[in-house]
Amino acid sequence: MRYQEELRHNFFSAIQYAVADKDGLVGEKAEGLTAFDNGAPVTEWTMFDLASLTKALFTAPAFYLLFDKSLLRPEDTLDRFLRGQRPVPIQRLLNHTSGYPAYIEFFHDDRSESYEQRRASVLERIAALRGIEPPVYSDLNFILLGFVLEKIFGARLETVWSRLLDELKFPQGPMLFATRPLLKQHVAATMFSPFRRRLCHGEVEDENCRYLDSAAGHAGLFGTAGTVAVYLMKLLEQPWFRFHLGNLGGAGFDKPQGSDSQYGRNAHARMVGHLGFTGTAFLLDPEKVKAAVILTNRTHPDPNKENWRDRIKAVRQELFDTLLPV
Repeated sequence: MRYQEELRHNFFSAIQYAVADKDGLVGEKAEGLTAFDNGAPVTEWTMFDLASLTKALFTAPAFYLLFDKSLLRPEDTLDRFLRGQRPVPIQRLLNHTSGYPAYIEFFHDDRSESYEQRRASVLERIAALRGIEPPVYSDLNFILLGFVLEKIFGARLETVWSRLLDELKFPQGPMLFATRPLLKQHVAATMFSPFRRRLCHGEVEDENCRYLDSAAGHAGLFGTAGTVAVYLMKLLEQPWFRFHLGNLGGAGFDKPQGSDSQYGRNAHARMVGHLGFTGTAFLLDPEKVKAAVILTNRTHPDPNKENWRDRIKAVRQELFDTLLPV
C-alpha cells in the first residue's frame, strides 16, 4: 500500500489507523518507529500529536454541549465574553467565517511571562487587528474559542477537557493535553523546532499552542487512532451532538468536497472530518455510524519534505477508501 512505500521512503516514521462503529473498535494497526533516530517500535498505544484535530474533537463539541445546556447561543458574540474583541458570533468562529486572518506568530513573545500575561498579549494583538479579511480557515478563531471556554468554565482548557470527558463518560487519559512532557518511547516525534532548538518529541509541535502552556482551542491534544475512533462513536451517541452537528451545518468540522478530497474518493458531504498539520486525519460517517482515523508524523523531522501535500493526500485517500468502503 501507499503508506508502506512512504514509510520506506522516510516520509514519516510512524503510522496508526483504526476503524470504529457503534459496537466499538473494529480494527486498528500500527507500524514504524516513534522517531527515525533511536525510535521505539510503534504500537496501538503509541500517542500522536493530533494537532488541529483538537478543534473538532474538543473545542467544537464543548460548544455544542454549552448550546444544548442553554449556557450560550451560536449567535452570542465574542465581545460578550472577551472585552475589547469584535462582536463576532460564536458560530462564525466555529465555521471559520469570522474575517480573522489565518495565523499570527504569537510565540515570539517572552515566555518568561505568566500564562495570564501571554493570554492578555494574544487578546491585545487580536483586538488591534484592522479590517475584515475574506473567510479563511484560521487558528485565531479557535484560539479565541478556547479563551471563551476558559471564561465560561473558570478553568484552564485541560480541566474543561476533563469535564467534557466526564459528561461523555469516557475514560480519562487515552487522549490528553501534554501540559507536561510525555515519555518519548510512548509518543511519535514530530518536527525539529528552530525556535526551541530541539526535536518536538513528547511535547506539542504547534508553537502558539506551546506558548499558551500546551493547551489551546486550536491544537494540543495527543492520542491514539483507536482511542480517537472510539471517542468519535461516543460523541455520535449523544443526542445533543447529533442535533447541533446537523443544525449548525457541521460547524467546527470539515465536509468532504468532490471526488478527489483528502478524505478519499468515496467520501461525501454528509460525512464530517478534520485534518491535522502533523499528518493526522479522521472521517466520521453519521449515517453508517462509523469512523476512521489515520495518524502519522509526516512533519518529522522536517515538515517541508518534497511534494508533501500530494503525498499525504494520497496516503489519506487510499486508507480512507479502504477503511470506509462504499
